Amino acid sequence: MRFTLTPECGVDLDPDSELKVKIWSSFTCSHCQKMIYDEQILAGFGHEESNLSTTCPYCDKTTVAQLSIEVTYRSAQADSNPVTPRMHRESSISKTQPIDTNNIQISLEGEDDDPMDSYDSGNISFAMPEPIRRERKTRSGSVLASINPRSMKKKEEDNKNVEIFEVPYLCPIVLRKEVECVCESDGPGEMVKDDLATSHSILFWNMVWWFCRENLSSSLPLYIPQAFRHLHPTGQLCQTVELSTQWCKTAHSLYNNFEELSHNKELPQCAQLWRVVEHFMQDDLQSAVNLLVVHRTEAHINLYRELVYLGCRYKNNFSTLQFDEDYASCLARIPQISSSRIRTDDIPMKQADIHCRQMFSCLGLSI
Repeated sequence: MRFTLTPECGVDLDPDSELKVKIWSSFTCSHCQKMIYDEQILAGFGHEESNLSTTCPYCDKTTVAQLSIEVTYRSAQADSNPVTPRMHRESSISKTQPIDTNNIQISLEGEDDDPMDSYDSGNISFAMPEPIRRERKTRSGSVLASINPRSMKKKEEDNKNVEIFEVPYLCPIVLRKEVECVCESDGPGEMVKDDLATSHSILFWNMVWWFCRENLSSSLPLYIPQAFRHLHPTGQLCQTVELSTQWCKTAHSLYNNFEELSHNKELPQCAQLWRVVEHFMQDDLQSAVNLLVVHRTEAHINLYRELVYLGCRYKNNFSTLQFDEDYASCLARIPQISSSRIRTDDIPMKQADIHCRQMFSCLGLSI
């Protein structure tokens, strides 16, 4: 999804630059060190509005899920348009929404233009009734007040155009409670200030994530250029924000090494993995599973993700629901001599996980 700032007078905007933002939800359990993915995180969330934890599907211990965000500055000259993996569903919710805030008009570029979806925030009053207004700045009942986002190591030590960090991943009931705490203590106007992405970064990035997952129109991504103008070589605002929500960060797996395997399939280290790909593409899932159990390395992600991502990217009309059924059946028929190689994270998807995945829009696959 692409979002564009439209400058008014006095705005220091660079029209030939953009910020590329990737958000992914997979993270490593702090107890068993297994990678937990989005639908498993959602299924493990509790129902308490002050509980940040999810339950790991592998060790059954509670841990705090994390959203990872990567923000990259790039100039228009270096722009490229990679092929979007098929698992990613293009959002159909992008509308034109001009917002007049501090001399900046914000509009969202999209496929559909509906005049009923346009509004001017200048006509909306955020003033609270006098008896409700709070003078204090601390959030009563908030569980986020003492939490700060965690910085992660950048992709390259000398790359000053990339920033990667984590924020706690909030389930919707916790997110709603925290937003209400901010509005109650600081007034609803706090949620439309220019520095929203930095002053309430945990809430901001969770709202960006959930608005995308729910296919809801939002001007939230247009707050990002102000928060990351330090990535621009001259400190200007980037005009365009390209936003994608993904399953995971690029992993050493079959789906993103497909081309390399196909070009080097004669090499001993690639031959067996290419056979896995061939069996899978020929709908021989059992043979693909049997081979992958034996020939995968520790660097590869679990069996299920290896194959489901391969199908989502390279197979036409690929059904994850049908794959879930077939995978569970194949796993049960693995030869006994190979059964000792099955890892705890190779287990089939639970019904609750499948249900959570079906509830929200599809995530993308990093290329």
